Amino acid sequence: MFGPEYLGRAIAIRRGEGKQVELASTIGVDKATMNAYEKGRRRIDEATLERIAEALQCDPIHLLQDAFYLFRYNHFRRRGEKIGVSAEELAAQADRHPSLDEVRDAFRSLGENPWSFVAKMLEHLRPDRYYETGSRVPLWGVVVEPPRRAPRTGKKQKKGRRPEEG
Repeated sequence: MFGPEYLGRAIAIRRGEGKQVELASTIGVDKATMNAYEKGRRRIDEATLERIAEALQCDPIHLLQDAFYLFRYNHFRRRGEKIGVSAEELAAQADRHPSLDEVRDAFRSLGENPWSFVAKMLEHLRPDRYYETGSRVPLWGVVVEPPRRAPRTGKKQKKGRRPEEG
């Protein structure tokens, strides 16, 4: 499923090669913590995500969108391997939208059937269509492996002890 490894990989792609130490320093964490974020071994809280986005000069939503693109490709890749179909074929089945030429053809036939044009236009303008966000993350082809360890979510608590109530 969609996990922290995708967000971590999206951050690594956006920051570029060899700049992990610089990014870690900019957001106020050490290299090991930054590495854990990028490998998906440690979850990124909202405040940290905002600092990372600011350092990378983008909006946090763009990092999350990049992470989704990575997840999506890997989902289709794994599913395609199971059934013997390429990821591209599965995506094409899921993404069937009319092309701009099909919308133009529907417009030309407007006199014959105006609702056909409206339907094609609405399909073409769907909000889930992909658009360029200035990302370095390709919409396709980046394999993301699941993390080797479960992501850490915070400080561990000793068994049988509860935090004191204040």
